[in-house]
Amino acid sequence: MNIVNIQENYNLNINLWHPLSLKLNTIESIYDAERRIMFIMIKKENYFFSWDLAKDIKLIQAATAKYYHNNANYAPRYAVWFAENENVFSLGIDIKTTLEYVDYQQTENLQDYLLDTLDACYIQTHSLSLPMISISFLSGKVWGLGLAFGLSMDINICDENTTFGVRDIKMNILPSFLSLFVLSRHLSFNSLDTLTSDLCHLTPQKLSKVHLVDYVINGAAYEQINDVIEKVDEYFFSYLSSVKIKKHSNMVTANDLEQFTGLWLTSISNLGKQNREKLEKLIEEQEKVIAHMESLS
Repeated sequence: MNIVNIQENYNLNINLWHPLSLKLNTIESIYDAERRIMFIMIKKENYFFSWDLAKDIKLIQAATAKYYHNNANYAPRYAVWFAENENVFSLGIDIKTTLEYVDYQQTENLQDYLLDTLDACYIQTHSLSLPMISISFLSGKVWGLGLAFGLSMDINICDENTTFGVRDIKMNILPSFLSLFVLSRHLSFNSLDTLTSDLCHLTPQKLSKVHLVDYVINGAAYEQINDVIEKVDEYFFSYLSSVKIKKHSNMVTANDLEQFTGLWLTSISNLGKQNREKLEKLIEEQEKVIAHMESLS
């Protein structure tokens, strides 16, 4: 699924000059003003949840908020996030760049990268504090921070063949983005224990059972996303109210972010030899996936 395909095949009422139809370095968006749906695509070559991606996510979020405050009656009700590359939604944080910041003692860059990524996830987790519903479509490989971002939406739709990587919890080297933004907010402690004890075998079906994934689908992504929106649209404000209540029952706070930032920076800046080697193996895994994707291009 990509922006061009959506425009050409589904006869949407798209105005490419609309303030919410944007082309950024890592993201492209179009706005269906008639149905008030914003489609936001992570461009094909963006394998990581990079600093550039985090900045572009924040730009999209800011543009959406600005448009809403100036045009509330015409602003988006839905924001649908997906990746142009159906084989890779995200490989998580850019570990290689992160370790380079550590090696060259670029503490300010490291901190700013972390804060921008956290901020992008935090804002998305709360739907920009606007009366809108965020939807993610996940497919291919969804790892680490990419999984945290993908599952931070109000409605999560997942291809049945999606594979998940939660190495940050499994390896216990760094504090987990996933637990910060998703697990503690949506799950009871019993469900959390059950899920984290079986991290090697996470599937869309298992995440569906603990309500982290709402729909598991097989192909025809746009049609099924459209079906979900049509169902929700019938009782939009009731659904919106339930979403807001759920989010505020155990929300991530600014204090949580501050503490997490400190823990994460301390952990990454004080890696022992063994943990450093583990992270370097993860870099090799990421590079193998990228090499394979580029060989298919």
